[in-house]
Amino acid sequence: MYIVGVDGGQSSTLALVANSKGKIIGSATAGPANHIHEPGGPERCRRALTDAIGGALKAAGVAAADVAGVGMGMTGARPLMQAIAQEVLKTLGCAAPLNFAHDSVSTLEGALGGEPGCIVISGTGSVALARDASGREKQTGGWGYLFGDEGSGWWIGVELLRAASRQADGRDPRGFLLEAVLRHFAVTRIEELHLRVYSGEVDRPQIAGLAKLADQLAKEGDPSACAILDRASEALVELAASALKHVDLPHPLVSYAGGVWKSDRVLANFTKGITQLVPGANVVAPLMSPAGGALLLGFKAANISPTSEVRRALAEQLKESEKS
Repeated sequence: MYIVGVDGGQSSTLALVANSKGKIIGSATAGPANHIHEPGGPERCRRALTDAIGGALKAAGVAAADVAGVGMGMTGARPLMQAIAQEVLKTLGCAAPLNFAHDSVSTLEGALGGEPGCIVISGTGSVALARDASGREKQTGGWGYLFGDEGSGWWIGVELLRAASRQADGRDPRGFLLEAVLRHFAVTRIEELHLRVYSGEVDRPQIAGLAKLADQLAKEGDPSACAILDRASEALVELAASALKHVDLPHPLVSYAGGVWKSDRVLANFTKGITQLVPGANVVAPLMSPAGGALLLGFKAANISPTSEVRRALAEQLKESEKS
């Protein structure tokens, strides 16, 4: 009996195959599957899911017909995306039940091992989800790069580009931030970078990747980068606090996921901010990755309650894979 878990983000799509004992035996990564309402979006989603799931099954040496349950946590989950997912599974020959959810659901599932609490995701985009013991849920954020994504890698990247343009104009004192951004993209003039961004040559994931540069610059003491990361932390605190207002969690566990949290500054400021704003809140490191949460959704789809040993096995393997 085998379980498939799929984590579909704005930068990539990861599929895992595990057996009933929690041993991960296959994995594959494909391109992003979100923004399906853009031109070419449905086909991009279909291709990403087909490549990721098909590749993971092949790596595991498992036939699609032998899968007992599939869990999917997808950024921007919409009915059209779910329909495409069901179509892909059928095409691959998989008739297993599908537990399809927004990626905040699978990420919360993995981070807290199924326990109630709150998850704050800050990767390319940003979203928070709180769930109490009764099953009541509240999501905040998740509106995408035009309507929201405050505190996300995308948001940080755009703010860094804005700071660079202000320095190029002379509206702010010229510092090493501008030079660092130009070096990052291997250009000598910001006008060249401007053209590459607006032509689409530099895409959203690449702009979100600037969050790592912002963190590096902040560590070096750049005041603009420090201010950007501090505002990102405030935005993420706001997401979590707003979600927690709508559920009954007197002493909520709050966890996090996404590349932005690799910044010690963001995590420290967030921890300080949320514990001040929500008395009793306890910020904890995630037990397992969003892909692990997707596998747990897959176990639910197969009507299997994974034991603590299975959950521990999944968490250990996923942490090892993150190190490699």
